[in-house]
Amino acid sequence: MKKGQGEQFNWIFIIIAGAIILAFFTMFAFKYIDLQERKQDVQSIKDLGAVLSTLEKLQVGDQYFALNSNEDSGLKFGYGLELSHNCIEDDSELYINDGEFANYELKDEILFTDSKQKINSLDLLIMPWRYPFHITNFIYLSDPNKNYNLIYDSSSRNFVNELDFSDIFNLEITDKVKIKDNSKYVFFTSRIPSENEIQNYLGTSDSTEFVYVDTRTKKISFFDNGWSEPVNYYGEEMMIGSVFSNSKENYECNVNKAISKLKGTSNIYLERIKLLNQINKNCNYDGVKTQLTKFSNGDYRLLEDLKNLNKGTGCLWVF
Repeated sequence: MKKGQGEQFNWIFIIIAGAIILAFFTMFAFKYIDLQERKQDVQSIKDLGAVLSTLEKLQVGDQYFALNSNEDSGLKFGYGLELSHNCIEDDSELYINDGEFANYELKDEILFTDSKQKINSLDLLIMPWRYPFHITNFIYLSDPNKNYNLIYDSSSRNFVNELDFSDIFNLEITDKVKIKDNSKYVFFTSRIPSENEIQNYLGTSDSTEFVYVDTRTKKISFFDNGWSEPVNYYGEEMMIGSVFSNSKENYECNVNKAISKLKGTSNIYLERIKLLNQINKNCNYDGVKTQLTKFSNGDYRLLEDLKNLNKGTGCLWVF
């Protein structure tokens, strides 16, 4: 081989070897970045889960507790991520991105939030659910950039204006529908908007969501290529959960989880009645016991009767 040809082959070898080495280090760099991002996701979901678990047990009395993402103590991730919430039967979880590495199983926590949202921080609200006794805390999470519009008519004006669930959210109470991006419209009107009306609204924005609350029948419908089958709600706190949910399936799943907790708490108070009967033989709790048993079995029409019976015993209250 001539000297010139040997040098040429050396250069070819150096170029090929250099390309291989460069490809290796490029691949290593991407793998390292990917690993760091996954570690970041895992830590983020772990921290968020710890906050939610604590808040579920927090004693807030009859008031709500709100945490603004703009505050120093707010929920900030420090980077953009996709947070998903999925609730099916008894299984409820939060996960980041595809959830392969970063997920958190929700156990006692009942969480109302969108099924999927791209965020770098979260506004948070918790409200105690009393029905008629304290059962659990409801937790609501929201993208700080999302707009909420509560739509009323003459039949619901007073009801909507008296709703109180913190001023940390971008909330507007109005009788007019003014479509904006990244917005949710919750109708409290006497008539559910027709699907044609909703489709016309959707024609001006691709990031809007619609919910209908029927305060007369205590039912809620979600719009997704048509109105969903209505879901029953129990109490104003549960109704507020629909404001922060965009999935009928997730919302209904959380309602069912809450009802399961209600039954468990009812059983605790039924045991309390047994103890109260032993403490004071002169008190008669039979009426409360009968109504509470029916209530725990799903007859929620007895709510007000149960409240009155509890206070009208003339003895220690059951709850």
